[in-house]
Amino acid sequence: MKKKRYYLNTAKYLKLGSNVWADRIFSSSVVNGTYSFHASSSAFTEFWNDSFWSGQNTTCRKLSRRQVAAAYVQETIRRVAQSSGCQLTIADNLPIDQVTKEAFENLGENGIIRSAQDHFCSECTHPYKATADQIIREDPAALLGVDIDIHQPIPALTGPDAEMSVPDASIINSEPLRAEEGSPVKMVVLDGIVMGPTHCAWDDCSNDLKNARTG
Repeated sequence: MKKKRYYLNTAKYLKLGSNVWADRIFSSSVVNGTYSFHASSSAFTEFWNDSFWSGQNTTCRKLSRRQVAAAYVQETIRRVAQSSGCQLTIADNLPIDQVTKEAFENLGENGIIRSAQDHFCSECTHPYKATADQIIREDPAALLGVDIDIHQPIPALTGPDAEMSVPDASIINSEPLRAEEGSPVKMVVLDGIVMGPTHCAWDDCSNDLKNARTG
């Protein structure tokens, strides 16, 4: 019979390593710091060691990135499980990557956030509008981010796709500005990766990279 590990929602201390334990105040600070400051595990580790470990006369080792990541995973697992009214039980001695997969399988509910499923408020729910309240009647070329004086006319869009902007400009200038109300529109949380454009790091070079991972 395989051993099971129970992630008790009422646990006061969490095991972050073979000989490292932390209370729920620390694990909650990791989660709060991650969301409030968009901090990574490495950034929070550096902040914690520079702010607390370096100023203490102690012989213990610095906090590691893996331990911070473990605190985040264990705290969030218990928060989701508590809001779902259950406790996570999985096989013992699983690597952290497998723990997150098992947690999603048992608590993920196909990506639905149950605590927000029936939530409606004036901040996240608004009446549907077919058009924006204010539309600047300019050529779509203005959306390309050309750095010019705002008092100067916007230059015409040139290039192979210039003709595609002509119908858009005529629609914007011909349709009246109005806001139609219909069914409410609710904010939805999506999980994804946001990253800037990747290009060559050589001076004055803006060519796309063939391999953005290794340069």
